[in-house]
Amino acid sequence: MSEFEEVKASLLAWQEDLQKTQIGMDTFWVLFGGCLVFLMQCGFGMLEAGSVSSRNVVAIMYRNLLSTCTSAVLFFCCGWAFAFGETGNRFIGESNFFLRGLPDTTTSVTSTVYTGAKIFFQFSLCTTSATIVSGALAERTQDIAYASCWALFSSIIFPLAAHWCWSSSGWASATLSGHEGRIGMGVFDFAGATTVFVLGGFAALAGAIVLGPRKRSYRGKKISRFSKGDEAKESILFAGHNKVYQVMGIMILWAGWFGLNLASTGTLHNRGSRIAPRIAINTALAASGGGFAVIIADSVRQVINRGDKMKERTPSVAWKTYADRMHLVTEDIPDDAFAGYSLSYDLRLLCNGILCGLVSSAAGCAVIEPWASLIVSFVTGLVYTAVSKLLRVIQIDDPLDAFAIYGCSGLVSLILTAFFAKPAHVDEVYGVDFTRNGYYGIFYGGDVNQLGVQVAVGLTVAVWSFSLNLLLFLSLCKIGRLRLPDSESTSQDAKGHHVRAYH
Repeated sequence: MSEFEEVKASLLAWQEDLQKTQIGMDTFWVLFGGCLVFLMQCGFGMLEAGSVSSRNVVAIMYRNLLSTCTSAVLFFCCGWAFAFGETGNRFIGESNFFLRGLPDTTTSVTSTVYTGAKIFFQFSLCTTSATIVSGALAERTQDIAYASCWALFSSIIFPLAAHWCWSSSGWASATLSGHEGRIGMGVFDFAGATTVFVLGGFAALAGAIVLGPRKRSYRGKKISRFSKGDEAKESILFAGHNKVYQVMGIMILWAGWFGLNLASTGTLHNRGSRIAPRIAINTALAASGGGFAVIIADSVRQVINRGDKMKERTPSVAWKTYADRMHLVTEDIPDDAFAGYSLSYDLRLLCNGILCGLVSSAAGCAVIEPWASLIVSFVTGLVYTAVSKLLRVIQIDDPLDAFAIYGCSGLVSLILTAFFAKPAHVDEVYGVDFTRNGYYGIFYGGDVNQLGVQVAVGLTVAVWSFSLNLLLFLSLCKIGRLRLPDSESTSQDAKGHHVRAYH
């Protein structure tokens, strides 16, 4: 072998080693992000447990674990095949059932990772989306209804939406090769605003509508959350029992969101290392913007209503109910229980605002500037406030505001991304074909076509999730397998699990 051939062989070997190192690095990046997303299940569990009555905590945690188990089995059996099967059409994948016949590696536009890493990451997203629904069904739903919803979600609803938006052959995918059968140039949904959060949020709305409001036994009669009178509306009867759990859940979710958004790059070298810092900054700012928006909106509402409350000088409904239940005398009611004396800062609203901001970061965290991320999250926080109030007015009981937080915030942020997507970032993330054809932010001179794509895809996924789940819940209601018959008077922990969360 000549000296030239030896050098050539050495270079080829070095190139092969470098390629393997890059694949290994990208695979670790995706797996680590998937672990953080999976950790969000702990955050959801703590948030839900803190937001319900103390008598139903064990039931909530049990169902969260069961959701993960159900999603794992069904996604690995058929969900992956429907979402990312090697063969298929614009609507659905058709191969690799039970993870059979998988290639060693999966190649996208910018990276190559071992296939198992992508499967695990997508499973984490699937179980996250399915868990969102449980918040709207809390405290009044039979186990069979939960299991049916998760099964449908993990095997059909999420996989098909993921195929449409993220696979290399989906009709709404920005990575689809060629233009035939694709809407525009594909949707800007970097980390799952549509396929994870709109999907889960609109399923939650369907469940909350069919189930009806929660009820409690009080003074020998059944009180609905929306009953009129002394026990009206947001009384102590329906308040979450542990604010610490709620805050810890939010912080875990916030940490997990960095894994969700960052690992969606699919790579850590080349493009990934350049856009990852921007994604991390946008994620942090979005959460902050959503939190401030909700608190500001609530403070303005209190100031507007302050004059009427000052005239009454009577204790709030919540304090009267609490005092009555605790057998307190009038003197035990603190001075700040009298409405209208000062602003009240609601910890639950701040938590929900932060979640709204995090959801808003998913669609465009890679293609918008940090200042735009603040604007988008602030708008979604205001929309959440309005929708949450609307649901109360029309008496739809969503215990964790799952629809307002996830469904509405995901849809609004998806639309706003069409206004704020910066051309240079779009080139970096999706390729130069987008900007050459005018598919970037309207505020940067882009065409309105991308706005049409965002709206069409978002509404399609929303209708897809809402309609299938509505059909499921109505069917379960028809056969008497949806609502617990005695949820207002019986502890689910005691009746279903023969144990209490606290002793």
